[in-house]
Amino acid sequence: MHLKKFASIAASVAFMLASATAAHAESVPTAPTNFSATAAGHSIMLTWDSANAFNEGVTEFDPYISADKGKTWTKTYALSGDDLTIQDTVLGLQQTVGWWGKYQFLKPLSSYQVKVVAVNATGPSLPSPILTVKMPATPPIFGFGSVGADQKQKFSKGVLVKWNLTADGGKPVTSFKVSYRAHSADGNGAWKTYKTLSGKMYELNIPYATLKAFKDFDIAVAGRNAIGTNQGECEIKVDAKGNITSWI
Repeated sequence: MHLKKFASIAASVAFMLASATAAHAESVPTAPTNFSATAAGHSIMLTWDSANAFNEGVTEFDPYISADKGKTWTKTYALSGDDLTIQDTVLGLQQTVGWWGKYQFLKPLSSYQVKVVAVNATGPSLPSPILTVKMPATPPIFGFGSVGADQKQKFSKGVLVKWNLTADGGKPVTSFKVSYRAHSADGNGAWKTYKTLSGKMYELNIPYATLKAFKDFDIAVAGRNAIGTNQGECEIKVDAKGNITSWI
């Protein structure tokens, strides 16, 4: 009697679990809630509630961004597969129950629209509410490879330093300061200013006499606008033949 009753209960539980799994598999997730977007430097930080992610079998969160008031959308870095667990663990969000995403190198003083979509095996959810974020003005932005040296020039003629900006930060650049120092593994050496230039110059030759004591040194270019100062750097090596190699 008891065995039959236990078997009946077990069968009922199994049926309920199977029905719930099937229901989840057949339904797309609910739209992410409590969505927020905040300008963070040159990026937008997104947060949203993922409380239903496990129960709804969510395998991916896809953030989207638009630069034309929502006419076209670009999917940014998606949190998918193992990333869901990794992000949760690294950021310690088990208690706060949220997820984040970034879309970098946005234009200062420009407005962007953002949204996020949850995805499971059945398909994508409806999007979260669409939010508009206006990027703030920032100090000048030096991107990867913004500062370097002319490698065709021999060291005996000095080092021709060249630079460019990813963005001016939304305010006119008023000056560039060029500095140098001996290269060190820990990167803690003191900078020595060579010259400060107007914000309209993007190259400068540092003479051999100034750098002849070095065979491995760093060059920094600091750009200033009304918001503040930011700098780009590169490492420069000189071989036995006086050839210059510039390392970012």
